[in-house]
Amino acid sequence: MNLLRRTPSTNAWSDSGLELPRVDPRAEPMLQRWCIVAGGLALILSRAGNAERRNRFPCSQRLHEVIRQGLRHAPRVDAGPELLGEVMHEIAEVADGLTRQCLKACFTASLRQSAAGAAAPATEGARTSVLASQPRPSRATRLSRLDSADTRINADMLAERAQVLRQSVAAARQNGTQP
Repeated sequence: MNLLRRTPSTNAWSDSGLELPRVDPRAEPMLQRWCIVAGGLALILSRAGNAERRNRFPCSQRLHEVIRQGLRHAPRVDAGPELLGEVMHEIAEVADGLTRQCLKACFTASLRQSAAGAAAPATEGARTSVLASQPRPSRATRLSRLDSADTRINADMLAERAQVLRQSVAAARQNGTQP
């Protein structure tokens, strides 16, 4: 079987405009992870057309832009845990293992940074993420979203459910019953 007959002609390839970042082995591990995430997202987005990017991967496209800007302008990426959580859901079925692993590490670090930022008093002129500085929806708003068809799981809801589960398991252990 001739492999060249199965390969599309060079005319079938088009430039997606998404570039793969270079991972500097001397850079700190977090920056390396962001480069890996950007590369994984670029590969996923490059396989999708414009309409599919807008409809299926809007958060992934936004995160790719945020990472690229952060890597270009400063050796720091400011992405909120909400955006990262949405991206994890969008690419769960299509991303490679290393991209998912690095994205999860970035999400965990973002949660820690967000929690530390919430504990510290805000100072004027402090640099904050545009995504993290958005007002949080009230509990009633979050609960009303549960009834809509466009519901997406967020980190707050997962944390609340995890806490309830921990409490029920602890209570069951104290009573000697199974949860």
